[in-house]
Amino acid sequence: MPRTRSIMTLAVALAVALAACGDGASDDGSGETVDSLELSTAAAAGLAVFEGKCAVCHRPDLSGGAGPALGPASAAAGKPVEELRRTITEGGNGMPSWGGVLSAEEIDDVLTFLVEAQGR
Repeated sequence: MPRTRSIMTLAVALAVALAACGDGASDDGSGETVDSLELSTAAAAGLAVFEGKCAVCHRPDLSGGAGPALGPASAAAGKPVEELRRTITEGGNGMPSWGGVLSAEEIDDVLTFLVEAQGR
């Protein structure tokens, strides 16, 4: 019986931990996810680039991971767009340079997506 009780305790603890991970909603309290946003054409194109190139570090919900968070409540939301463009193009602070990988239009589209997702 003690082993069964330990397994049950572990199962309950795991369930609680998984529930605390959330459902992909933004962390700004709005409950809105990136997928639920109404995006302009350029922002939708930027989302596609973001999902293919950026989400691995910044996470699909913009909450951050290996790279910083980019959502509405993030430090990035307070930075000028030109500063974000420079970071994407030139890299820095652990971020690789995307200037030689992405076209200027793709970078513009990613920035449009970020601005719209941040609610600016």
